[in-house]
Amino acid sequence: MNQKRLKQRISNFLTGEYFTDALRITLSIITPAGVLFALGLAQPAIGVTLGALLIALTDLRGTIEDKRTTTTVSILLFFLVSLISIAALPYPWLMGAVFFLITLGCSMLTAYGSRLSMAGTAAIVLMIFIWGLNPTDYWFCLYLLMGGLWYYAISLLHLWLWPERYLRYAISEALLTTHNYLQVKALFYDTDLTLKDCYNQAILSHTRVSEAQQQLRSILLRDKAVMHQDNRTGQVLLHVAEKTIDLYEQITAIHYDYDFIRNQFAITGALDLIQQMIRLLAADMLHVSEMKPFSTRPQQGTQTDRQLTQLTARFEYLIKKENDSNAAILSQLLANLKSIYADIQEIDHTLRNETNVIIPAKTQVEYQHFAPFEKLEWKQLVSHFKISSPIFRFSLRLAVTCLFCYLLAQVFVLGKYSYWILITVVVIIKPAFSLTRQRNIQRLTGTLLGIVLALVLLYFVTNTAILLVFAAVFLLVYFTFNRTHHLVSVIALTPMVISIVYLYGNSGWGFVLERIYDTLIGCAIAFGATYLFPSWESSRMLFLCRELLKSNLHYLEKLDDALSGKPMNVTAYKLARKSVYLGQANLSQSFQRMLREPGNKAIVSEYMYHFQMLNHMLSAHIASLFRSLSMQHNADPFADRNRVKAVRDVLFQSLLLLDPPPREATPDDSGNRLSESLHLSPEEYKDPFFSLKTIGGQIRLCCLELRTVLA
Repeated sequence: MNQKRLKQRISNFLTGEYFTDALRITLSIITPAGVLFALGLAQPAIGVTLGALLIALTDLRGTIEDKRTTTTVSILLFFLVSLISIAALPYPWLMGAVFFLITLGCSMLTAYGSRLSMAGTAAIVLMIFIWGLNPTDYWFCLYLLMGGLWYYAISLLHLWLWPERYLRYAISEALLTTHNYLQVKALFYDTDLTLKDCYNQAILSHTRVSEAQQQLRSILLRDKAVMHQDNRTGQVLLHVAEKTIDLYEQITAIHYDYDFIRNQFAITGALDLIQQMIRLLAADMLHVSEMKPFSTRPQQGTQTDRQLTQLTARFEYLIKKENDSNAAILSQLLANLKSIYADIQEIDHTLRNETNVIIPAKTQVEYQHFAPFEKLEWKQLVSHFKISSPIFRFSLRLAVTCLFCYLLAQVFVLGKYSYWILITVVVIIKPAFSLTRQRNIQRLTGTLLGIVLALVLLYFVTNTAILLVFAAVFLLVYFTFNRTHHLVSVIALTPMVISIVYLYGNSGWGFVLERIYDTLIGCAIAFGATYLFPSWESSRMLFLCRELLKSNLHYLEKLDDALSGKPMNVTAYKLARKSVYLGQANLSQSFQRMLREPGNKAIVSEYMYHFQMLNHMLSAHIASLFRSLSMQHNADPFADRNRVKAVRDVLFQSLLLLDPPPREATPDDSGNRLSESLHLSPEEYKDPFFSLKTIGGQIRLCCLELRTVLA
């Protein structure tokens, strides 16, 4: 990494969302703590700081309405939980019942999404802290309330000053993940890599793109102020967001039979030129994604124009030397690359000239259909109170485990800070087995490394003021990496806690040893609890496979409509595309979690890899055909519609094969209609409809295997 790039990365980090958010949160927490401790108000300082800290944990990226709803619910929930917990403290067995019921109820908030799930987790942590700190009166509840309101006021002020802040960062992240996917696409033209490895990387990269796009939709489309027609900045950012999502489709359209491409052009030099051009486009995207969101200075545009022009000239020279069939393939690929370059330049120009850029007229899209559904309805929660619900199983697992830890602490003398066992359990246990195991390893590793760091710090630093500064820095690091690198956040949190306890806990050095064995006990209990009311990912595979096939069928229907000459319904088309992308991401995420489950629960993975790869190829070919239609390249629409119908028939047959219980598909000659396309001649490779038919037949064969494996 050169020095210029290193400086750019440091600058991006210091001005990025995570560090600036962490700095605001840290200052919001330590400011009231410092003032109250300076005034000699230790108990109010602890309560206010804890209230602000817990509300900060629920402060995720979102709209101002998201912040308002989450914070209001959290403040009221924390106040209620603190009242109940303090009231039950004198009665151990009542406190045990409170532990079980509050843990169960707060964990069920996962039904409302990640925001309220985090609020529920924070409420459980609050209950544990109250049990451990043992506050003497109900004033502690008021202090918690004051801390929550203080942080709420700071958060609202922050959003009032920079209303589009999170939207800009969401656009930047969507561009960055798309840049990563574009880099993966370059690997398909590298003959040193196997196509299987390339597809696996592409599927994983697609999952990250889909997550970023869904986050972007959630923030953009549910923000009424930004979406208002009179909000020029909002309309500019809406245009950029649309172009960013459409750009990803353009990139997926760079898809061909890579075996054929590699064999035909391995010795011509075309593959190397394609890789170079794609990487230059990726470099441009990286530059655009790293533009400072709030800079008032004109920012430098992309810098690859000259290099791309030279490579394009060389590529066009190679095209002239090829026969007509190969020249057509390379010409189409070059056209796609030029289109991607034009879209990147448009996004770059728009972001650098927000105040005077002219937004082009476009077909009206019904955006309300794309916004993720996030409403708080009672029936949504009630519907999960059944043993078949993964959320209820997780909540019951966590509640039983917390009750067990509480009873363990009542029966055995585990030390002054035994409540750390429960906090460890609450932080580690997640709905999925693989996530729990991952958190377990990270928590244990991070705690041990953090303890070593804390011991070194306390050995060399004896000044109280300097130790407090280090504690604040560790808190800043914790919040910086809490959402992205859990291991780093745990490493930072441990010396922060140890430093504070060392200064104000009057515990001597024994608490360090207690921290170690409390963490070990908590990790062991959390790992054992994963087998209590488990919800295995393998049980969801058939459902997710069916949903993805349904989405691709719907996507093909939109292609058929376009071939029929019907007016394009842009909203319906983009909704079908979104459904496919989300279906691929959901299946990939669930499959990756399943691979980390115990061996007796993990099915044979080879078929699932193949199924994902084929569906990824299918959606890419459909995107390529939509692209060709937009350029009026359909020579025979009637024949093309017949071939699309044949593929739809085979996919429907594949869907029947995966219906619960898996059954034989109804007799149909669509498989015979596709049999001749399983071995294509070089002339047929230039026609994407032949490849589409081939993939359809292969998906059906794959579903026949999955029917046996997943049954």
